[in-house]
Amino acid sequence: MTQQQPARLSKETERIARYYDDAAAAYRELWAPILEPAGVRLLRDLPLRDARQVVDIGTGVGSLLPHIRRAAPNARIVGVDGSAGMIALAPTGFELLVGDVLDLPLPTGAFDVAVVAFMLFHLMDPIAALREIRRVVTAGGTIGVTTWGEAPSFGADDVWDQELEAHGAPPDSAPSSRARLDTPEKLGGILEAAGWRVVSMHVEPWRHPMTVDEIVALRTRMGAPARRLGQLDAPIRDACVRSARRRLLELDDDALMDQDEVIYATATPHPE
Repeated sequence: MTQQQPARLSKETERIARYYDDAAAAYRELWAPILEPAGVRLLRDLPLRDARQVVDIGTGVGSLLPHIRRAAPNARIVGVDGSAGMIALAPTGFELLVGDVLDLPLPTGAFDVAVVAFMLFHLMDPIAALREIRRVVTAGGTIGVTTWGEAPSFGADDVWDQELEAHGAPPDSAPSSRARLDTPEKLGGILEAAGWRVVSMHVEPWRHPMTVDEIVALRTRMGAPARRLGQLDAPIRDACVRSARRRLLELDDDALMDQDEVIYATATPHPE
């Protein structure tokens, strides 16, 4: 069952939703499969076997929903996302809601587990979002969070940035709070400030080898590079992509390896 988009979204959620509405198909094809293993890894840390109600907040195209169903076979499972375009591509057979993480269309104290995978860094006020998530989780419930760590390394991105600069692409203006969440200490502080008690926190390396075709597809269809490219006239945009592809083909396997860290955290609500 899918609920139609509410009449009002916060300005911040509407901004994020517009981007993901436009990028939904590319996200499902190109990026969701890359993120999925880390989301599945998070589920292993959560008390899902006996859960009765589970919500996946920022569910996107619903990649984790079938995995949650296998891990929580007796639970009602709800996926919530601000982007109607993303929700439209989620798997059927789940309760899917289009809603604002800052004002969730969910009852207070209803959910045993909340899954929040690779979502918080989109928000300029992650504390407000985590407080709202705390509202819908039971007193003894659990939240599971993944976010990116600090100092990513990807030589191919240097090529893209250089070519975008050389062809006059303006800087990307989309805000991100990644830097507020990119260490266990920072994420733990944000959780505590929002009323959560950290239960577990660990960092794991993340590695994904990419082909040149995959990189070009991702950078031309999603994220900051695509937004920057979209502001160039077509001939200049095409020249930028051709030049970037030519340089990417000269890189070795190490430079084509997307390397990062993923922070995994679980927490329970502090008593009122």
